[in-house]
Amino acid sequence: PPRPSTEKGIGMSHERFAVLSDLIDGQPVDPAAVQQALNDPAGVDQLVEFTRLRSELLRDDAEPSNETEARIRRLVGTDAVRRQRARMFAVAAVLAVALFWAGGLLGRVRSKPDRERPPIPTRVVRFEPGVDWHPVSEVKP
Repeated sequence: PPRPSTEKGIGMSHERFAVLSDLIDGQPVDPAAVQQALNDPAGVDQLVEFTRLRSELLRDDAEPSNETEARIRRLVGTDAVRRQRARMFAVAAVLAVALFWAGGLLGRVRSKPDRERPPIPTRVVRFEPGVDWHPVSEVKP
């Protein structure tokens, strides 16, 4: 994909010199494309500019101020605080799992599964002795 150019006249103003930027960045490049870019005097100027930018970036040894470091420590905490938070999180997770597991066992003990309960009747049928059925005195084989 084509690279966007930066400010006008600086950086990647010409797509044909993108290979030189990749070369400076340590990316794999096509040697023929590098040679073609360096055959143009503007390509040599671009290579020098890319080299200058890269060396400025490598020289940059800026470090955060003490205030910034203090703010980061307050937000993130020290290693001991992070370890303590991680332990507390682990203990809370184990307790939560144990409570869910115990609640499931308790629920099974207190209530019978649906297959052990009789079905809920939808209507009641009554049989009266002597009217709907008669006792049999002898059982016939």
